[in-house]
Amino acid sequence: GACTAIGIRYAGTAHKGAHSLLTAQIKSLHSLRAAALASGATSSAATQPTYAEASTIDRCLASAVLGLACVMAGTGNLDTLRLFRILRIRASVTDAASPASSQHGQAMALGMAKGLLFLGGGRWTLGTSNSAIAALVMALYPELPSRPGDNRYHLQALRHLYVLA
Repeated sequence: GACTAIGIRYAGTAHKGAHSLLTAQIKSLHSLRAAALASGATSSAATQPTYAEASTIDRCLASAVLGLACVMAGTGNLDTLRLFRILRIRASVTDAASPASSQHGQAMALGMAKGLLFLGGGRWTLGTSNSAIAALVMALYPELPSRPGDNRYHLQALRHLYVLA
């Protein structure tokens, strides 16, 4: 949640501090996810995440990715794109081991992030007016779907409200 809030606060600004903070958080969450998937059903150390926690880590990772995409919206930043591509490559490699409920949501979040990064072919960015922030909050709602037709917690059509921002 905090990563999404930072993303909305610095939406479209390419703020270097927010970019570095969110990038570090994404890398940290990605390593936690890898540890959780490698641990299997249980973990021997109390500080290591378990397989059961992988879906929670996936949700946090998706929120952080969308937050970073908001900060860097419209810039087409190549370092950010490389990070998103690494996450997608690793996700496709480990998808067979990850919880099925997080696979579609992760792919959707990464797709949205890439779209925001290259908003308008690099010519547009996100606004920070009250209505733009409200549209971003609705579009980036952190409950991700488990399948394409999943509208149980969040109507998927609302994901397109980022256009109003």
